[in-house]
Amino acid sequence: TGVQTCALPIFAVHFLFYPLAMSLNASIKQGKGAQESNERLTSMVSGMSRQKRENMLKKKRASPSFLETLNKVNGTSYSKEDVEKQASIVANLNSTPAELIPSVAFFRKLLSNDQYPPIDLVIKTGIVPRFTEFLTYDSCPELQYEAAWVLTNICSGDKEQTAYVINTGALPLLIKLVCSPSVNVREQAVWALGNIAGDSAQYRDAIIAAGTVNMLLTQLAADDSLLFKKNAVWLMSNMCRTRDNIPTNLNDVRACFPYLRECLTNDEEDICSDACWAFVFITDSQKENINFVLDLNVLPIIVQHMGETNTKLVTPALRFVGNVLAGNDVQTQMCIEQNVLYYLEKLMSCTNQSLVREATWCMSNIAAGNEQQIQLLLNEGIVPIIEEMIVMSRKDIQKEACWTICNIVCGGSMQQVKSLIQQYDVPQMVSKLVNSDSEDRLLMIIMDTLDRLLAAGEQMQVAHIWDSNHVEDQIQESGILDSLESMSMSDTVCQRVKAFVAQHYGFEDEDDFSFGPM
Repeated sequence: TGVQTCALPIFAVHFLFYPLAMSLNASIKQGKGAQESNERLTSMVSGMSRQKRENMLKKKRASPSFLETLNKVNGTSYSKEDVEKQASIVANLNSTPAELIPSVAFFRKLLSNDQYPPIDLVIKTGIVPRFTEFLTYDSCPELQYEAAWVLTNICSGDKEQTAYVINTGALPLLIKLVCSPSVNVREQAVWALGNIAGDSAQYRDAIIAAGTVNMLLTQLAADDSLLFKKNAVWLMSNMCRTRDNIPTNLNDVRACFPYLRECLTNDEEDICSDACWAFVFITDSQKENINFVLDLNVLPIIVQHMGETNTKLVTPALRFVGNVLAGNDVQTQMCIEQNVLYYLEKLMSCTNQSLVREATWCMSNIAAGNEQQIQLLLNEGIVPIIEEMIVMSRKDIQKEACWTICNIVCGGSMQQVKSLIQQYDVPQMVSKLVNSDSEDRLLMIIMDTLDRLLAAGEQMQVAHIWDSNHVEDQIQESGILDSLESMSMSDTVCQRVKAFVAQHYGFEDEDDFSFGPM
């Protein structure tokens, strides 16, 4: 899961990264359905990640009859002959706009099949450059609109399909159409740009460099179209998204964030959600951007969204708060003062396991704070909740719960640790994660945690509170040593385990114990 650090006495704050195909992220690309323009406000096609689209394409290619007959696309059967006939009209340089519009609309409807859009089939006709050419027909906005719609759906496909459109010269033309006098053309151009921006850092940065942020803001100030606003906010969020492991330069998109802040209180779910995702993306793995965002005073608004019943709003709100909690202690305290613990505890007990995982990740980052913040968690009774999660939850949640208890032990005061070991069997908790499925960083912080627990137990014994170091017994009874001896591990973990055993169990010769690397 996250990138986590664990060297004692430093405890672990970590960012969380999950595959985009998991519904925990906003859609990168969106295909567009075949509704007429007057119906589009009430029925927008749901977003689709590239992986989902690629899986669909694989299924499509697996169908031997697909190229011969396109079955019931939008309720109509289209034959290969139909496609060839309409393609010939589009390709004919002598075709008039009146003749072209129905043929381009044919391909728009063809590609608006949400389940199996025949993108490759349309590309193989060789007419995609003509669709790009039609973007220049300023005297015929209806043709521009239909052509932009076709290109939008082609760009909702994979990288190669999007690159094909870009190589026809469509990108600068689509950017220019953001300022088209036709509202339909503006809406469609922005939708296409959203798909392209979500494809790669190169295309995203090219769109930004062309001045698209200011163009959007200018249009939004004058355009009251709901669909344009939805598409514009979604495009802005994709312009803020890290692609190809290259984050967006904050200075290049800084101007859009005051507007996006306003959108956080918009009644339209899509607008509010996409605006929230923009704040997530610009703070993902970029701690230096957190202060800029917090200065906009968005934290109170976004924390409130954690209490919504709609996961489309809760998910980005939770992810944003997690990013802030992965910052410094001051930023963590700002979240705490917004009552974030209340929302996290509720989400940790909800039925949506993805939200449970993210909420537990957030809690682990609070546990990586200072001693006062750790004490708040102890006062809230978080430890028995974490204990139950380690025993009962699925593996990814167990790991985040384990990080939480380890951060408490490694970052808390010795007095806090001594109080902890008098109430809970921490070695038994962390023993569940001592296996080959756990990443090295987690295993290393578990070893650091056992070190700290043993040191606290020794102090309890010296102070005559305990007649012996009970932690030693707990470690033996938990089976941790047996697990370490039987599991494969990396050289780094192996050396850490050997040092731990030598220090606490008296083995000085490597031959005295059989821990070894994988």
